[in-house]
Amino acid sequence: MKSSLRLAVAFSFALACLRLSAGDAPSPPFVKSEMGYLLVLRGEVDVHPRVSRVMILPQVESVVLCRNDKAYYLMTPYSSDESVACEVPRDARGELLMRQVAGKDSNHVYFAGAMEVATVPILLLKGDELPVKKVVDGGWMALLRRGGDVFEIFVPSKLAGVEFSKKSLFDKFAEAQKAKGLVWWDGAWISEAEAERSRRERRRLEARRSELWKAMKAAAASGVVVLKNGDTLEGRLVGVGDRSIMFESKGKDFWLTLDDVAPLSKAGVLARGRITRAESFFAKARPLVESDPGMALSYLKRAEKLLRSVDSGEAEGAYERSRGVLDEVLAERRGIESALASEGKVAYHQAVFKNEVLEAHLAAGHVLLKRKYWLEPEQVCAKCHGAGDISCPVCHGKGWRKVDCPDCVDGRTVCPICGGKGVRDCSYCRGRGYVYKRAAPRNRYCFGTGVYGPVQNGGVSVTSLSGGGVVVVSRPYIYPYFSGSCIDIDGGDGVDKVVCPICGGRGVLLCPKTVKCPKCHGKGYFIEKCSACGGEGRIACPDCGGKGFHGEPIKLDIEKDPKSGGGGGVSVLVP
Repeated sequence: MKSSLRLAVAFSFALACLRLSAGDAPSPPFVKSEMGYLLVLRGEVDVHPRVSRVMILPQVESVVLCRNDKAYYLMTPYSSDESVACEVPRDARGELLMRQVAGKDSNHVYFAGAMEVATVPILLLKGDELPVKKVVDGGWMALLRRGGDVFEIFVPSKLAGVEFSKKSLFDKFAEAQKAKGLVWWDGAWISEAEAERSRRERRRLEARRSELWKAMKAAAASGVVVLKNGDTLEGRLVGVGDRSIMFESKGKDFWLTLDDVAPLSKAGVLARGRITRAESFFAKARPLVESDPGMALSYLKRAEKLLRSVDSGEAEGAYERSRGVLDEVLAERRGIESALASEGKVAYHQAVFKNEVLEAHLAAGHVLLKRKYWLEPEQVCAKCHGAGDISCPVCHGKGWRKVDCPDCVDGRTVCPICGGKGVRDCSYCRGRGYVYKRAAPRNRYCFGTGVYGPVQNGGVSVTSLSGGGVVVVSRPYIYPYFSGSCIDIDGGDGVDKVVCPICGGRGVLLCPKTVKCPKCHGKGYFIEKCSACGGEGRIACPDCGGKGFHGEPIKLDIEKDPKSGGGGGVSVLVP
């Protein structure tokens, strides 16, 4: 290995590989092996690869170990169960082909095209312990960890500085500690009694978390979640994962874990939810006591109903809290009702009327709509049931609609590379099925020149003989270096024609006939705001013109007399 590479690799591994001093206790191996372990005994050991060159295939993830001004040094898969270290030059081709893997750091890369590179030795440092995965001819397949990545590499059986052991250093140390009455628990050596107490406490905590997990799911299914900060979410349970739930509240989705919610039982969560809603109604009622006492009483009645549903059996102090809020609600309600009675008025369906007006309308069989319109029952619109609006028939109440993408079918469009054929020309051999490779001087008779000479090469003359033989003449000696015909090997042009390693000589590679549509991102449609309802999801009722009733509202004679007082109330219907 080059000295620059050795320094770079050693530097990049320094933070990831902590060395043990003679007095330090070993840590457990990162992977437990039934086969055994390989321990590096000396400072630096080079593990030479079994191949001198390797083909990096497209779209295969590799990991950059280190880099310098001239090359990247990375681990890449050589086969399904072996990785090798290789050197990728920092030239135009290497920079163009190498891409970062999405969602990972810059050290995790893949190549957009195939690239043949030279392999380099893997540097092992003193203290490295490699779990053995299996035994193969001439050595072991072992696991090597560098940073957060684990690689399977081949280690020769007779590699100096590496020793095989059936037990790890940690296992051997644990036997000595056991004789002292110590066991490894939660990252430390402690007595067996302490470990047992810790195990019992952990089991208790796990059981508690299991109970809270079940309670959180049950409460969410009932529509209430209490967060750790005391806030209460009301909505619906959308989905459940292994350790989290998705809860929808007020149009937003929340991914919640046990660390996000208050540690309450299901009964406690539901009780907290009822109290929180009651407090919300109480807060809404207070500003309306003078301006809209009918609506204020409506809020107070709903708060009272929720608070009375919290019984004395509720846990986590919910009952005591509910009683305190209930006392305030009842006091406010009695004050409003007393003030109305002193004026001869009464609250009815969120509005306030004089007693005689209300009694007259009810005696006539009239119904109250939107807190101010008295109607005959048949006047209420049968289509919208008095609401004044209906669900939009175009978007079905959603406020948006799907529009098919004009450039694709079901999110797929014709592949721009192959035009829908399903195959494309191999970019490595440009569709020929073969590539040209210069004849290497060490095993090609023309030394890669394609001519028979004489060719002067540093004081050496290469001359063809009769019959196609080749003689290397190095003054003053004549020595028959090779025999045979150069023409039979490279055709006299100095290069060999070899089968393309990427396409296997076919000249084409498989290509998907269709690709994800770039315009709609593969969805096949666009989401547009409904033009019929303006995105509201509802439109004015066509039967009643948005009023909610037909004809004119009823007004009694006693209401026409200003001195008799009457109804009022705001015209907004609050559910």
